[in-house]
Amino acid sequence: SLCSCPQGLKLDVDNRTCIDKDECALPWSCSQKCVNAEKRYYCLCADGYSPQADKSCRANTATDSAPFILYSNRVSIRKIQMRGKGGRVRYSEIIRGLRNAIGVDFDWQERRMYWTDVLTDKIQRAKFDGSQIETVISGGLISAEGIAVDWVGRNLYWLDMRADKIEVSKLNGTQRSVLINTDIDSPRAIQVDPTEGYIFWTDWGSRPRIEKAFMDGTNRTVIVNTKLVWPNGMTLDYPTKRIYWVDAKLHHLEFCDYDGKNRYPVLTGTSKLQHPFSSSLFEDQIYWTDWVGHAIRYTYKYPGGEIVELHNSSSRLMDLHVVHPVKQPK
Repeated sequence: SLCSCPQGLKLDVDNRTCIDKDECALPWSCSQKCVNAEKRYYCLCADGYSPQADKSCRANTATDSAPFILYSNRVSIRKIQMRGKGGRVRYSEIIRGLRNAIGVDFDWQERRMYWTDVLTDKIQRAKFDGSQIETVISGGLISAEGIAVDWVGRNLYWLDMRADKIEVSKLNGTQRSVLINTDIDSPRAIQVDPTEGYIFWTDWGSRPRIEKAFMDGTNRTVIVNTKLVWPNGMTLDYPTKRIYWVDAKLHHLEFCDYDGKNRYPVLTGTSKLQHPFSSSLFEDQIYWTDWVGHAIRYTYKYPGGEIVELHNSSSRLMDLHVVHPVKQPK
């Protein structure tokens, strides 16, 4: 006869004894943090978030910190206010007249955004309202597509897809130095987690891979190098310590732990993931730009969610970032 176990327990290998089931073994048991207890489990939220009835975590938002999406479309940098009155989505152009702006990131502490322009060979910054435009890095760039702000160490990281290197400077452009320039072949996207002390980047070269290193460039480790062709946009889920990435050739959206373990697909083989370029995660949603659909879309960060189109455009959408203080935890 078959034995069965009460809720929260599972059969041991002897098929007779009931033992505790680890509900936390599956990533989607909880939005952020999962604590396994006897016969049940608890969901917790990271600092800066509040638990909701559906086990999700919502970012605590003050009036001056409503989330918005910052994105580039080559000639301008624009903003999408995500939680407008009555759920409306509001668009505005912050900076216009750019040549070929691609990479974008932000620094919440100083309310600034940073961007790369591959035609003018510059990295520039400005306040969130578009004022106080300054050139941070000028020259010595061939195709700087990815950029990442280290909001703790107050450093700026960028990678150059054609020069095959990763560089770093202070946020104002001083103390510029080359961090990595060996065994790197077409690096595309870069992200940092200064609370853990890592930089992560994707590499499109002949051996496609996702790597991480300490923030000084030492201790390089390949974390993903299978089932990858064009690993494009990458984003980090800081509360769960997971990496998400989109593959523009395989039309995949996947995630894994910071060490490459526990890899799961979120989306595969959908027409709404034709040529994803960049991605950004906020709360339980992951947002991405798609070159073929000329759209910004989002879906649930775990498998099984529907895909929602937030915005479409006649121009080619490049990098995007959801801007909110929880995205830069101290």
